[in-house]
Amino acid sequence: MEEKENQKSKKAWDTLGITLGVILMLVYLIFVLNNAFNFIPTGSVWLSIIINMTYYGPLALVVITTFEYVSRKSQTFKFIILVIWVAIILFSISPDFFGVIKG
Repeated sequence: MEEKENQKSKKAWDTLGITLGVILMLVYLIFVLNNAFNFIPTGSVWLSIIINMTYYGPLALVVITTFEYVSRKSQTFKFIILVIWVAIILFSISPDFFGVIKG
């Protein structure tokens, strides 16, 4: 029973990874074409979204790939990986960890 759930979980993460990979490919294509032909106005919301996706999209893809890998592992290992990713994302949002760490 648990093996069946692991296979479903792996398939779900795999599908999510493939989908995000294709979306990121299209975002990077738009980003490169816009740099060449400048069809998205500077300062527009769409350009902001595309730029943010080029920065944070690869991180999301690596997170999804990591969870695809750990989908067959124990719950304890999954929890440890989750805590590590939460720390990485929090530090990427606030390098001084919201004022807790003094530099």
